[in-house]
Amino acid sequence: MKNAKSIPASFVRGASLSLLCAATFALSACASQPNGRLTQLDWPGYDTTVGKSKSKWRDRTPERVADRDSSRKSEPTPVPTARPRPVKQVARNEPAQTAVPPLTAAKFIWPVNGQVISGFGVTATGGRNDGINISVPAGEPVRAAATGTVTYAGELRGYGKIVLLQHDDGYVTTYAHNQSVNVNKGDRVLKGQVIAYSGQTGDVSRPQLHFEVRRGVKPVDPRPMLVAYNPS
Repeated sequence: MKNAKSIPASFVRGASLSLLCAATFALSACASQPNGRLTQLDWPGYDTTVGKSKSKWRDRTPERVADRDSSRKSEPTPVPTARPRPVKQVARNEPAQTAVPPLTAAKFIWPVNGQVISGFGVTATGGRNDGINISVPAGEPVRAAATGTVTYAGELRGYGKIVLLQHDDGYVTTYAHNQSVNVNKGDRVLKGQVIAYSGQTGDVSRPQLHFEVRRGVKPVDPRPMLVAYNPS
């Protein structure tokens, strides 16, 4: 029996990060629902009635409905009554849902100063880079590209020590291969705040920062959206 071909490590790493970003986006979508819950499904063939702190399930299959209808006694024909006059509804200014802005409207700062050694998209070896890799000496401060909330701070296979930020406008940024992480999950960080220090953790051969920008769950090229960091 021939050995099955092994799955490329880059594919496994990319899939892991994609799942993590998808979970981040799903949690933010869930939080926008009433009471922070997703809509429940209506199960076919059953009906739910609630009374006196008790849930009661009734079979709604056609055979059961026919049996119940045949066993019911005839009821008197209701006398038609005057239809109430419709009440005029007053238009309300409902707040518009926040959509993810176009790429030209979102600006992030460069998280570190350095040379891009691997660009976005297909790489020279035939793989795919969902972000950019920036060469930077170990121990340099890594700054939040925009104000947001930490959704993950820890280690991920292939990416080493990594930080994910969820931003208010629907974007997610990723900072990987760090030497150390300065934030915890749930922290609110400001644009330009130091969230980590650069390093060489994960599957890299020299110190660098892997930086991604995702629009929802879709990775996009961050370079057209980046501006220089200006502390003032």
